[in-house]
Amino acid sequence: MSIIHPLLNVRDVTTSLAFYTEYLGFVQTDTVLPGKDGKPVFAGVKYGPTILWLDSTEYHELPQNTPLGVGVELYVSLADETDIEALYTRLKNAGVKIVRELREEFWGQKRFVIADPDGYRLSLVKDVRFVSHDEMAEHTR
Repeated sequence: MSIIHPLLNVRDVTTSLAFYTEYLGFVQTDTVLPGKDGKPVFAGVKYGPTILWLDSTEYHELPQNTPLGVGVELYVSLADETDIEALYTRLKNAGVKIVRELREEFWGQKRFVIADPDGYRLSLVKDVRFVSHDEMAEHTR
C-alpha cells in the first residue's frame, strides 16, 4: 500500500477550499472540476505530501441536514517548528469551530480538535515529550 489520500464528501467545494487554504495553509492542487453551473464539484488541497480530495458529487442528493463528517477524524501531526499555541489562538479567533480545547495529553502530545464546515474533525497535535508504551498502558488501565 502507498500513501492514503482521503476523499471528503462535502456540501460545497468552494467553502471547503477556502477553509483548508485560508485557515490551515493547504494549497489548492491543479485538479479542480467544474459542475454544470461552473462552480467546482471536485478539487484537491495539498499540504506537504498530504492531499485531501473534496467532492460534492457523490452525496448531493442527501437532505441538507444529513451530517457528512460524523465519525471521521483526521489526525494531523504538526511540524516541529509549528507553534501549536499560536495556531490554536489564530484558529479560535478566526471563528473556526473548536471541538476540543488545547491541552497536553497523557501520551505526550499537545492537541486540540477543530471541525471543518462539513463536520469532519481535525485533531491537530504536536509532540512535546516522550512517553513509553508502558506508561501509556498504565494510564489507560
